[in-house]
Amino acid sequence: MYQEHPSFETPENKNGKIWRFMDFTKFVDILVSRSLYFCRSDLLGDPFEGTYSQFTIDEFLKQAKNKDEQDRIRGFFIKQPTEWRKTSFLNCWYMDDIEPAGMWKSYTTSNQAIAIQSTFEKLVKSFEENNVYRLFIGKVKYIDYKKDSIPWGNAFNPLLYKRHNFKHESELRAAVVDFGFLEGDKNPRVGHRVETNLNKLIEEIRIAPTAPDWFKNIVQTIIEKFDLDKPITNSELDERPPVS
Repeated sequence: MYQEHPSFETPENKNGKIWRFMDFTKFVDILVSRSLYFCRSDLLGDPFEGTYSQFTIDEFLKQAKNKDEQDRIRGFFIKQPTEWRKTSFLNCWYMDDIEPAGMWKSYTTSNQAIAIQSTFEKLVKSFEENNVYRLFIGKVKYIDYKKDSIPWGNAFNPLLYKRHNFKHESELRAAVVDFGFLEGDKNPRVGHRVETNLNKLIEEIRIAPTAPDWFKNIVQTIIEKFDLDKPITNSELDERPPVS
């Protein structure tokens, strides 16, 4: 179930659109499992994911009085976050009311793909019946890791910052925690499936640009088989300018 947390900043407009882009096979997997997949944070592909900025570390090292203090600071700001990354699992969304062309290119491999369109409020409500996990949801902040500091005092904080190179992702992320790694699990999980009420989650299903008509028909047939009654719309990128 969703739980508020001071480290997680909610969007100003809780009913603004959020998007998740995927190939059709991943969409079918969501329908079959009735869940969203949360990937372990250290496996998302960005080596800076969940780490403190160099600026943050340097500012604390300046205050160290001796080598022992420096070692403790490095342990707190480098070693501990490295371990914490293996306990944190994330599910990421794009925030914007406008359908972004770049996200199709980044997260799908063909025009046989879809985007789930939802809102922060709907995402929260989709987890209401889930009593297995505590879920936290908040916006990612984008900073210059060479010039800007990440607040310390809570292990979640580094997970809610990314380098400004990724600002175009305009990310909202949901997080769950599994302490198995810290408790000695020799084979920590790479991800978690979190049961989700898809009828509460999905506001609209958007078809990828240039997708053939038959693909839209297949998506319609599939969602009906899984008792989903949601609008399926063509990509705005397929629209054409007026002609004389």
